[in-house]
Amino acid sequence: MDTAALLASAQRHFASPGEPRAASQRHFASQGEPQAAAGLTLLQRNGQPIGLALLTHQPDGLAYLRAFEDGMQAVLAARQQQPSWQLALVVDMQPAFEPQAASYRAALKKYSNSVVFEDVGIGLLLLGRPQPVWLPPAEVSAFLRQLDRWLLAAR
Repeated sequence: MDTAALLASAQRHFASPGEPRAASQRHFASQGEPQAAAGLTLLQRNGQPIGLALLTHQPDGLAYLRAFEDGMQAVLAARQQQPSWQLALVVDMQPAFEPQAASYRAALKKYSNSVVFEDVGIGLLLLGRPQPVWLPPAEVSAFLRQLDRWLLAAR
């Protein structure tokens, strides 16, 4: 998925009932909300700011690892600057369904025993097939420990 497709999917997921999706960016511009950190896309849900790191398709395995770490750094920096914001990584999981393809699988597995998602309050939105999966911060690590099973079942 390219950035536009990833953002459109994230906007559909985080859209508040009755709230136009395009209102998010206009809200931040009109309210003079500070930028959370470089590399984040800002949305709004029920009047609450959401900072998203969009992790798109990459050319190779090393680029996936770098992109994931860059996304983590962006949300960690945002947490320091904006402690009340909801934060999430939005991950293109489509390549991960092919066992030999380069994907974010290795980066996600690296964090399977980490408490950073829960401690810092970082959610995870996995996009691809069969349907988007939203994981609140408290559920991320347990899900990542079962990632291979989920990928196999979703094929």
